Amino acid sequence: MQRVLFVHNEYQIRGGEDTVVDNEVALLRAHGHEVIEYRRSNLEYKDAGKLGMFSVAKNTIFNRKVYKEILALIREKHVDVVHVHNTFNVISPSVYYAAKKAGVPVVQTIHNFRFFCINALMYRDGKPCELCANRALKPGIQHKCYHDSKLQSMLCAYTLWHHRRKGIYSYPKYIALTDFGKEKFCQAMKDYVKPEQVTVLPNFVADEREEAEKLLQDLPTKDSAEQKSVGEKIENWHLKRNEYYVCVSRLDATKGVKLLVEQWPAGEKYPLVICGDGPLREELTAYISERGYLPGENKHIWLLGNVPHDQALAYIKGAKALIFPSLLYEGFPMTIAEAAMLGTPVIANDIGNGAALVRQMSPDTVIRLADGFTQTANETEGATKSTSILDRDLKSEYGDIYRKWYEEHITADAHYDALMRIYDNQ
Repeated sequence: MQRVLFVHNEYQIRGGEDTVVDNEVALLRAHGHEVIEYRRSNLEYKDAGKLGMFSVAKNTIFNRKVYKEILALIREKHVDVVHVHNTFNVISPSVYYAAKKAGVPVVQTIHNFRFFCINALMYRDGKPCELCANRALKPGIQHKCYHDSKLQSMLCAYTLWHHRRKGIYSYPKYIALTDFGKEKFCQAMKDYVKPEQVTVLPNFVADEREEAEKLLQDLPTKDSAEQKSVGEKIENWHLKRNEYYVCVSRLDATKGVKLLVEQWPAGEKYPLVICGDGPLREELTAYISERGYLPGENKHIWLLGNVPHDQALAYIKGAKALIFPSLLYEGFPMTIAEAAMLGTPVIANDIGNGAALVRQMSPDTVIRLADGFTQTANETEGATKSTSILDRDLKSEYGDIYRKWYEEHITADAHYDALMRIYDNQ
């Protein structure tokens, strides 16, 4: 069994990358691997102050202390493979140099676009941005893409430029989470990384379909005596399995929920249930109230706020479809993966990885959300017919296809087998 060193730099707020690392570590240990973890956190720099910022900047480019610690760990534990998830910004690219010095292969999972985009999102001024992917990194400095600071943007750009010039990015093998992610990475890094260094391997999702089905029994229905929701009591709630749509998302400007609410048809007979919270909560509540969309008879947009993850899965399981309205390219949208696990189709805004994933299962449920939910189909003799995608029984059309895609691509067993092939081919 291979000894694997997992290297991960946590952000100040826990996020999806941390969950992916935890899951992958547990998966390898369950298969008998010895897994050594080297983790650092950006919280270490939280109270650095002005005097400490020079040290922070220096370590962001190359953290010599981390280099020595990882090199010693590789030698002491006789590590076979170093698997890196995030290096920004305490660990730095020093991990690659340490592994190369020790003669140990590196596998780097690409969670975002930080290798060629200063803010890692490929998003600026309310829309996708590919300037730095096509024209080096100067636009990111000009637009102050990192924390709205030209100085900090220059530091990020210099770090990437410095290690490109050193040639270290040619050393690791890379895991892209989607074909779309691989395409963007290879396009931007074509002078530093060969396409054959990059393998597509999605994150895996635990099979929680049975648990979600049990919780679904507690969802309110038109025949429910208590008339209450899972997670938050709402008066006059009426909900029935396969008679509502659901969106599970953070409520901020980049996630497209505001656009979704604005485009939701006034006469739509099925309600839209939104699970999530964020800075747009009050604005969306006011907008929904003004349009008369508050919960109750014949009202059809409901904001539930945050609900526990298992209950969010139950809402997805019982929905006609999940709606994924994000304006971002995203990394690997876990809500889409979870919908596939639950056999629930997805209607996705035609942007980035969300659209790319959905096209693998239901190409005709990718829409341009800004144009609404109406679809035009060609009929005989050149005539066309316009219908709403919301009127279709998408679960009957695509539910089994989504579940099959999950079973073939993103189960824990499928992920482990593919990961071992990547490790073995170093």
